[in-house]
Amino acid sequence: MNVFRVAHTVSRKHGAYPSGPYSQRVEPELPAGTVENLIRPMGYAHSDDPCHPSPVYDTQLWSIAVDEVCGMTDRPSLNEWFDGWRGRLKRYGYQVYVYEVPDEDVRVGSFGQCVFRYENARLIRTEEVTA
Repeated sequence: MNVFRVAHTVSRKHGAYPSGPYSQRVEPELPAGTVENLIRPMGYAHSDDPCHPSPVYDTQLWSIAVDEVCGMTDRPSLNEWFDGWRGRLKRYGYQVYVYEVPDEDVRVGSFGQCVFRYENARLIRTEEVTA
């Protein structure tokens, strides 16, 4: 299954994989202004929106394991999920990573959201975040 993930082009989480758009504790540090102008306001906006549940509150997932990361099942769902934020994502150095992941390593949630085991994902390509 192909999975679409928005992640930073430079900063990494746990030194292993590109950090997602809600991650603040990454190395190397994110560009100045990323947390204040993107991560915090987007996180607050999404946490109050029932169409953006975290995996813990998604009724199809109910959790995210330590070896899983978030993604989307298709590009239209990704674009809708980040609607209104894509310009800032692009400005602060995020792009779309497209992975091929074995079906058994993907759990599909609501609104096109999924979680997947990163260690079994194979990067196919990257794409620009479009505003």
